[in-house]
Amino acid sequence: MQRQTPCVPFRLAYVVFCALIAVLPQTLGAQKLACKQKSFETKVAGGEAFKYAIEPGLEFVLDPHEDHEGWSIRVSPKNSDVDWSYPVNLPLDGEAQSLASGWGASTQDKLSGTTKLRFVLNSSDFLRYSTLADAALRSSSPSAAGDFIADLKKGAFGLIILTNFQHEMDASPNSVKWVRFRATIIVPESLGNQPDWQTCPCPAAR
Repeated sequence: MQRQTPCVPFRLAYVVFCALIAVLPQTLGAQKLACKQKSFETKVAGGEAFKYAIEPGLEFVLDPHEDHEGWSIRVSPKNSDVDWSYPVNLPLDGEAQSLASGWGASTQDKLSGTTKLRFVLNSSDFLRYSTLADAALRSSSPSAAGDFIADLKKGAFGLIILTNFQHEMDASPNSVKWVRFRATIIVPESLGNQPDWQTCPCPAAR
């Protein structure tokens, strides 16, 4: 899977970046947009990959980890492994995309509660926000993180919300037999023209 990996040559800048994430609001988009949503439920076996078409040419994907130890989430163009969720979920270390152990949580912890993941809606926005994210992480300026977050607050993104988790663990720690969940996808009304969407309020924050 091709994921943009943040480079952090300045440790102090990264610490400041994470601190600002904790205190500044994270919005889905400050623009006043009409939105639409659709939902589905699915069951995925441990070690199994899963794909769901958000729109023709755009997919929600679960990539399995080795030994059935959970999944990584991404949103990618069809037949691509470029992750359109990477540059717009904070912090920029992959935690938001993880349904597996790490960041002080077990796989079982991740397969509980609610998971939310934003994603960009086109390749030009992916390039724009990836460039901004990488620049913010490389910068030694304390204001770089705030500037990047201010740009995020102006954007219009899609949002996936995973809820109603049920799962069964295997005998090995963090190994999953199966997981079942409900996914709700919310996007600006202007995205695509498929008929299986319902009008909904646009989320203001996550």
